[in-house]
Amino acid sequence: MNIKLHNKYEIILGDKTYVAYNTITHNIFDAISNFVQYSKYIIFGRGTKIIDYNSDYMEGGIIWKESELEELQCDPSKGVMFARRTASVPKENFSFSFSQVAITHQNNTGSEPVVYSHTFVRDENGEILEVQKDFDTELLVRYTIYLEIENPTVLTPGENDFVKAMLGELDHVPVVSLVRGQNTTPNGEFVSRHIPANATKHECEKTLSKEQSPSITYAFDIKSGETLELVLLFDDNPVARVNTLESAKKFSDYGNFTSQTNYTLDLVEYLAYIEAIQDLDGNEITGYHSRAYAKDFLDFLTDPFDADFTSSCARWVSKDGNKLAYVANDTVYIYLNKNYGLTKISNNITASGLTKIVMFENYIFAFYKNKSLVLYKIENSCAVEIGFDKTQYEVFDESYDWQDFEVISNANGDFLIGVILGEINRNAVLIYAKMQDNVLTVSSVEYGKSDYVVNMFALYHNNFCDSMIGFITNNYNLTADNYRIEQRYVDGTYEVTNELPAYYLTNGTVSLEGKSRAVIAKKTEAPYIWLFYYPQVYRYSISLTEGVENWISTNLMYLIQKYGGATPTYKIYSLNDYDNPQEFINGLPSSIDQSTIEDFEFLDDILIIFTTQGTYAINLKLSYTVVENLPAANTTYYVQFGKSEPIGTQETEGVIGSFKVEFKI
Repeated sequence: MNIKLHNKYEIILGDKTYVAYNTITHNIFDAISNFVQYSKYIIFGRGTKIIDYNSDYMEGGIIWKESELEELQCDPSKGVMFARRTASVPKENFSFSFSQVAITHQNNTGSEPVVYSHTFVRDENGEILEVQKDFDTELLVRYTIYLEIENPTVLTPGENDFVKAMLGELDHVPVVSLVRGQNTTPNGEFVSRHIPANATKHECEKTLSKEQSPSITYAFDIKSGETLELVLLFDDNPVARVNTLESAKKFSDYGNFTSQTNYTLDLVEYLAYIEAIQDLDGNEITGYHSRAYAKDFLDFLTDPFDADFTSSCARWVSKDGNKLAYVANDTVYIYLNKNYGLTKISNNITASGLTKIVMFENYIFAFYKNKSLVLYKIENSCAVEIGFDKTQYEVFDESYDWQDFEVISNANGDFLIGVILGEINRNAVLIYAKMQDNVLTVSSVEYGKSDYVVNMFALYHNNFCDSMIGFITNNYNLTADNYRIEQRYVDGTYEVTNELPAYYLTNGTVSLEGKSRAVIAKKTEAPYIWLFYYPQVYRYSISLTEGVENWISTNLMYLIQKYGGATPTYKIYSLNDYDNPQEFINGLPSSIDQSTIEDFEFLDDILIIFTTQGTYAINLKLSYTVVENLPAANTTYYVQFGKSEPIGTQETEGVIGSFKVEFKI
C-alpha cells in the first residue's frame, strides 16, 4: 500500500497569516509505527538552526500549547483523509516573540523536544522572521496533515483505526493481528467489515524501515486452512481486507449440467468465470444471467442501527432490495446496504402521518394520511426533497381517497404511479410521469380497465421483465367471480389477462406483494406460499408444507419458514431452484435462541433477525453461482468455466504474508 503524507501550517497573528507546506521529519514514521499521537502539542521557538527531514530535535523551544482536534476525516471511502488541529494563545495571555513552530507529542519536556513536523515563519522572500505576539493580539496555529492512498479500497470504509494511526489520532496502542474471513466481495470495492465469525487471531510482527522509502510491515503466518479473505485487525476492529480468491490458482474446467425446472443451472462453488455455455448439439447459448448466492452465513454486524429497531417498527424495503426505512421514536431512519455494510442515509422525512414509503434506485416516495405524496432523492448519503409537479391533476387532491399506491420506473427514466382509488369502487388509476431537471413532472392520468380491485402489486425492472404494475379484480366487467390481472407498463401499454392465476393469487391470500419478477401470495393453508413468475409465467408452490409462516427475500433467492409446535423453530433455504428449496448448510446461527425470534427482513446480502433479546444483522456468504434465463428446463448443457482454489486448502500449504505500508513524502 502506497501512502502519501503531506501537511500544512497556517500561523495567524493578528491580520497576518503565514503558510507553510510539507515540513515533516523522519521521526514521524517512528511515531506512526508506535501509535503515538504526534501532533498533540504545538511548540513555539526562537531558534534559527535549519531543521530538515533528517533532524531529530528543535532548539530554542519556549512555549508549548496543547492542540485541539478541529476536524478528522478518517473514512477512506470519502477521498483525501486528514486531521486538523489548532492551538491558540489568547490576547491577554502573555507577550513573546517566535520564529519557528513545530509539533510533538511531548509537553514541555526540555529545550530540545523531538519534533515530527517543523516550520519557520518566513516573509514573501523566504527569509526567516522573528514575529512578536503582543498582549492585544491573538495567535492561532492550525496544523493539517493529509493522507492520500493509492489503492484505498483495501481499507474498510467508515471510521478506520488504521487511518487514525497514520494521522496520529489513535489514542491507544492496539494489538495488530490477522484473521481469516469468508467474504468474497471483489477487491477494488470498499467493503464494510466486521470481525469474522469464530476468527482465530494471529498476531502480526511489525518492522519499521526508514532506509530509502520509509515503510512499516506487518508480517503474519496463519498456517494452513482454506483462506478466502484476509482481514487485518487493530484490536477487534477490522481496518483492511483483501479477497484472496482473486489471486488464487484458477482451474479451467468443464462439465454437463442439467437445467432446473425454472430454467436455471446451479454451478460450482467459487466459480471464477463462465467461458461458454452450449447445448449438446454445440449451439452456443446467449442471453443468460449469472449471480452469486449463499448456502451459509458469514458474520454478525455489530450495532447496525442507530436507534432501537424492533419488529413492531413500521418498515419498508426498497424494490431493488438494498435500502431499508423504518420509523422509531417518531423519526424516519434509512439505511443503504452496500458490500455487507449498512450506511445511514440522513434525511428530514417527517414521520408524523406517514403511512407508506416506496424506494428504488435513488428515489424515495413518502405517502401521508392527508393524501400527500412527497418525493426525495438520495445524493451523497443524504435524502433531499425534490420537485414534484402534479398540481394540475385532481387525483392528488385530499378529497381523492387513495387506498394504496405503488411506483415504478423503467430504463428510460419514466415513472408510473399506480393507485387504488376509493374504499368502495377501488378503481385502478395510472399516473404517468417523467424526471426532467430533477423535477418529477406528471404528464397524464388515466383510469384503468378494472374497478373493485382486490389487490395491487408492482414488479421492478430487472433482467427478466420490464417494470409493471398489476391490478387484480374478482369482478371484471361487473361480473362476479370474474378474476383478471390488469398489467400496466411504464410506456403506456397494457393487457388484461390471466383469469386462473388471478384466482390463485387472491384465493386464501392474506398478503400479496411483488418482488423482482414474481408475485408472492401468502396463504392461510398449505402450501402457504405461492409464486407467480414473469414473463415466462410459471407457477411454483413451495413444496415445504409444514411451515406456518414464510419470509422470502426481495431477490427471490432465500426463504425462511417457521414451524409450529410448543416451541417454534425456523429453517432457511436457498431458492436457486425455486421448486426445490435447499436448506442452508448450517441453518440459522446456533448463537440465536430460536424461541426468542419474532420476525425477519432480508436486505440484499444481509438477514435481519428480530428477537425479544434485540435485533441482529448477519451477512450471507455469496460463494455459489446460479445461471438464469436459459432457453429450456430439464435440459443438459455443456459449460466451460474457471474455478478458484482457495489458498491454504492443501494440508501442506501454509499461508504467510505481510501488510506493507510504503510512504511517499
